Amino acid sequence: GLVVAGVTTPEFDGITAAVLAVRSEDGEFFAEVEVVPGLPHWRWLHASVDQPLLVWWAVDDRGQHYLGRPGSWHSSEDHSGGQIHFWPALDPAARSLDIMPTTKAARAVIRLPLIWEEHL
Repeated sequence: GLVVAGVTTPEFDGITAAVLAVRSEDGEFFAEVEVVPGLPHWRWLHASVDQPLLVWWAVDDRGQHYLGRPGSWHSSEDHSGGQIHFWPALDPAARSLDIMPTTKAARAVIRLPLIWEEHL
């Protein structure tokens, strides 16, 4: 299913993050996200040591925790975004999901009710 979100965090540790949508599939789920300012994909070798690092976590209302990793990613100096793949699969009985972009010093929480639409 698909949950359209369009939710933006207040600034935390110099970063603003938005979750545009969440899509659930067998085995994992994905969040479409945007981040300001632009942050490189975590695997980029050209990232400077002092570049902010953003880690993605999620937890559902049933207490299941999920670890996220960037998938497809675009980045510029002003903004970046793409898919965050979460694992394991989303608990089908979950009714809400907190997505938590996290830096070394701060964490934002984006709470989403899981009201699913069919894939478009």
